Amino acid sequence: MNKDQRFNRRQTPQDDPYEQGFAHKLYEEDFGPEPSYGTESYSRREPPHYPNGMPQMPPMATAPTSAPAPKGSGSSFFKKLLCFFLILGLLLGAGYVALQIYLEPPIGHEEGHLADHATILLVGTDESGLNTDTLMLLNVDREAGQISIMSIPRDTKVNSTYTPHKINGAYAANGKGKEGMFWLCDYVRQCVGFRPDGYILVDLDCFIELVDLFGGVEFNVPMDMDYEDPSQGLYIHLQKGMQTLNGEQAMGVIRFRSGYPTQDLQRVSVQRDFFMAALSQWKSFGNIFKLSSALSILEEYCITDMSTSNLLWIAESFVRCGTDDMMMTTIPYTLGSTYVYIKGDQDYLDLLNEYFNPYEDPIGFEDLNLAS
Repeated sequence: MNKDQRFNRRQTPQDDPYEQGFAHKLYEEDFGPEPSYGTESYSRREPPHYPNGMPQMPPMATAPTSAPAPKGSGSSFFKKLLCFFLILGLLLGAGYVALQIYLEPPIGHEEGHLADHATILLVGTDESGLNTDTLMLLNVDREAGQISIMSIPRDTKVNSTYTPHKINGAYAANGKGKEGMFWLCDYVRQCVGFRPDGYILVDLDCFIELVDLFGGVEFNVPMDMDYEDPSQGLYIHLQKGMQTLNGEQAMGVIRFRSGYPTQDLQRVSVQRDFFMAALSQWKSFGNIFKLSSALSILEEYCITDMSTSNLLWIAESFVRCGTDDMMMTTIPYTLGSTYVYIKGDQDYLDLLNEYFNPYEDPIGFEDLNLAS
């Protein structure tokens, strides 16, 4: 019997052993009554008509299975996830655009100021709140993507009417508060040839709370630090090495100087290194949500002539410019028995004009009023 004969041969229940006995019973129980297809075999049916001329295979019966998973359940999840990120991106984008509109650089009022530049005076007081022992000039050059910081030693001599003629005494000698800061900025002008665009004076309480707010600062303490001064409430006990400092410990690091060979000059360098470490760690995306609390702390404890939009412009500049290539230095000096003297040569002018001058016109010797 050939293949065609086998195909066309109509089987009878007697020919198929599965039509006898349990198979027929099983079919009725599991699948319902056996369907009736008529008396003709499949081979004798007229071929169905297909509009496109392409025959289609008849559907095959399959055994019932467990309930299938809803169609598209996996794709539905990913669609929702994609929609979430799209909406989040739109919100962040809209927020960023709104922030850019709100941000405002603290540009000085003199003519010839560069648009995306600003130079700010950062000041920290001692325990008494009278002496400004920490002075740093911060320059933001958004066009070049450059952040620069220059420390000014507290014993730098200035042409003052008060004595001793140290720049750290200008704040208290001129009434403290905003009046004292106005005149301190004027003494800085004598040293660098232009008046800073703004200032921020931070006391110790403000510094401690800011460090704690941002979760501390990982810093390499340069040496074992052991110093106590009960009159100032100062107790410093830190071991050398890399560690995460809380606010009180960080305050000890920036105030410690008695163990350094050059005392205050070495402290200036450590303060600058700590400041750079703090900025590089605090500029992460997650800390954006802490800006509101940071601004509240600054408003409570610091003195500044800048608006909130100015402060946010500075904060956003650190994120935009980055801190990996930050330029940090100390004002060029020669050391005397009592004072630190600014070394006002051509190299100093080049340093000022390249990294700190926010104006179009370069600074010349005639713009400086250095004490000798």
